Amino acid sequence: MNNVFAQGSPDIIWNITGHSNVVRSVAFSPDGTMIASGSWDWIIKLWRVGDGTLLRTLIGHSNSVETVAFSPDSTYLASGSWDRTVKLWRLTDNSDPRSLTQHSDWVKSVCFSPDGIRLASGSYDETVKIWQWSDDTVLQTLTGHSNFVNAVAFSPDGGTLASAGADKTIKLWRVSDGTLLRTLVGHSLSVESVAFSPDGSKVVSGSLDRSVKIWNVSDGSTLNTLTGHADGVTSVAFSPDSYLVMSGSSDSTIKLWRASDGFLLQTYDQNTPAVNSVAFSPDGALFAYGTGDGKVVVARNPFRNTALTFKITGIVRSNNQVAIQWIWPDGSGPFQLQKSTNLVSGTWQDVGGQTAGTNATDTIVGNVPAFYRIESVSN
Repeated sequence: MNNVFAQGSPDIIWNITGHSNVVRSVAFSPDGTMIASGSWDWIIKLWRVGDGTLLRTLIGHSNSVETVAFSPDSTYLASGSWDRTVKLWRLTDNSDPRSLTQHSDWVKSVCFSPDGIRLASGSYDETVKIWQWSDDTVLQTLTGHSNFVNAVAFSPDGGTLASAGADKTIKLWRVSDGTLLRTLVGHSLSVESVAFSPDGSKVVSGSLDRSVKIWNVSDGSTLNTLTGHADGVTSVAFSPDSYLVMSGSSDSTIKLWRASDGFLLQTYDQNTPAVNSVAFSPDGALFAYGTGDGKVVVARNPFRNTALTFKITGIVRSNNQVAIQWIWPDGSGPFQLQKSTNLVSGTWQDVGGQTAGTNATDTIVGNVPAFYRIESVSN
């Protein structure tokens, strides 16, 4: 689906031009207090979530930084760079980072396992490496992609690793022994980003083919293909409550989709060269993104806990036609749109018939004011 019922600017908490070049990656710390940003200016910065205060600047890479990720206990940060290294930064002190040097080309993505024992990295050398990062040991080198590996993500239980490649595929690997479980095929161009749903049953991917796909992990089937971006999709994420999928794109927009059916709830056009990375805070209240002009931005999630509450998400008028879109707990229905022209009288009239969907239209005659409400109709 690609109907847009809500557009505009996000409710921004802070917006800082923190880098002198493209911001390629942003990540929230699991404790919710920090955001890390990695940039083509070779620098990593740590920001306080609440007000955007710069906490630390990490300098050590000798080329552009592509990716950053926090350890589950928020005490370490991993980063990957065009300098072909993974660096591990201890955040509890100012010690120099450790470097993992087994990749032979750019490191595009890093992520920690949920238990914090393993670290995965994906590289332009077409491999995925799984590290026991406490002693810099490579546990597995996964080969199977026929082009650059752009993204890696552990499942919530840590048993499966997803990798996304320029070969247009997503691969699912068993972490314990490196067995390739299945290959997800469906994108027509390079897959740039991949993420698991919080329950591990789904994977979302974003591609240069301008689409977002949601996949069933158990059988590899495509559950939904989300279209609407006008350029490549650079980054995707599930919200912690599983209600939303967020996507960022080179078209300078951020889109918020309802994960259950792929309906497009919100589009934010940032008027920047690109939105390169998106991330939700651990509690889902906020989201962050990094842009092509060096900005790091934190904003409020307008749909936090939406799965528990009713909300009208958009009212659009074109001439004498009004289109109304809403969301409801669990999508329960059918629904009835009602209209009143006088709230004092308290008289409401049905508009059209009942609908199992979550949108309806009405015709306005003249300049008579109109007020609308949605009723969930008992079966």
